[in-house]
Amino acid sequence: MKKLLYCLTLTLTTLSLLCGCTPRSEEASTKPEQEATEELPVKDDTITILACDEMASALNTVKDNYAILEPDVKIEILAFPAAELSQHIEEAKCDILITDDSNITQPLKDANSVTSDVPYVKDPLVLIENASARTQVSEFENVVNCAHVAIAKPGTKLGDATHKIFEGIGNLSYVNEVALFGETSDEVIQKTLSTPDTVGVIFGSTAANTDGIIKIATENDYIMPEPTISSIFTLENATEGTDSLVSYLQTLECIKLFENAGYEQYIPKKEA
Repeated sequence: MKKLLYCLTLTLTTLSLLCGCTPRSEEASTKPEQEATEELPVKDDTITILACDEMASALNTVKDNYAILEPDVKIEILAFPAAELSQHIEEAKCDILITDDSNITQPLKDANSVTSDVPYVKDPLVLIENASARTQVSEFENVVNCAHVAIAKPGTKLGDATHKIFEGIGNLSYVNEVALFGETSDEVIQKTLSTPDTVGVIFGSTAANTDGIIKIATENDYIMPEPTISSIFTLENATEGTDSLVSYLQTLECIKLFENAGYEQYIPKKEA
């Protein structure tokens, strides 16, 4: 009888080994480790920059040049119309945000989501005219020498900045009398090109990408003491290598690319 029980136990053990069965205690010890491995997130090491459309060309060149210096660094440029940037903050999960819109950045600052803020470039107002129909205007101060001034409506970013510049000069009343109002920069340009003896006012970044116009003059610190400044914002939990890219963006090589796109380097005034 004992011999029979021994043979039966041996047979069951052999069958268990042949079927590949694992003792319950061993199975339980390996399961949590497998689950923990499956739940580990895959980190994306791409540095993402979010900015307005007007900066896209300069930033893509920055991306190409930086790839030569740091071939292992991956960069993604996301560019949208300035008015739509706020809609893409969450989905973009960007590391770097370049903008002049405090309505976007202030909530991020209030939530302690910004780790650095570097004033970068300004988008100056420029005076333009039709390249094939020149006027007698040579600067903002003497727009009284033309019949019409195409400007954006008050209440818009461009319109409010234009109002401020002519108010500072002292010829706002004349400008309002002869103004051809447009809702957008495109409408201001269209009115400038289609109406004889007309100058228009738009931002430099827009003028740099527009054919058929000539830039007559650019705002200066005397005319516009509070220029529109875009800053580089580094956001929390930024991808490794973001700080080095931010430093590279501040080099003269990169600043020149933005100047070609109609921007100007922002240089803080020295305190007296």
